[in-house]
Amino acid sequence: MSERVQITSWETAFALAVARARHGYAIRDERCNRYGPSLTAHVTGAIGELVIAKNLGVYWCPRCSSLDHDIGDVAGYQVRATARMPGELRIRDNDRGDDVFVLVAGEPPVLTIAGWMTANEAREIGERKRWNDGPLATYVAAAVLHAWHERPYLEIGVAS
Repeated sequence: MSERVQITSWETAFALAVARARHGYAIRDERCNRYGPSLTAHVTGAIGELVIAKNLGVYWCPRCSSLDHDIGDVAGYQVRATARMPGELRIRDNDRGDDVFVLVAGEPPVLTIAGWMTANEAREIGERKRWNDGPLATYVAAAVLHAWHERPYLEIGVAS
């Protein structure tokens, strides 16, 4: 079962500011996709993270200048977001197997938390494919994700 979350214009503006900062650091650090840097991808991701933080009632402290694979995007969860509805959860080959990935789909002001799944589970049931000639990844349809209200509680460590 999915959950809908409404965000305000101020929250959207905050996510946009975070996305712009991430975009700048990605260019600086040469962390761009094969078509060049994608501000749109940073915007979608930042909004997805904000939605999860708001739903959990936790403060969103986004990282901009470094990757957050070690502690997750929000409260230990790895967040994947898409503007497409209902969306698919994308698991990259280098994603850690036990990490919990959450799919957020839609566009402001109302977005949907479609569900969650570990990378290992996704690799067992997902479909391997490419999106827009990108690298192979595993994709899982939103309809088969675990319900967000059944998510595991994650203990959050301090980033090193």
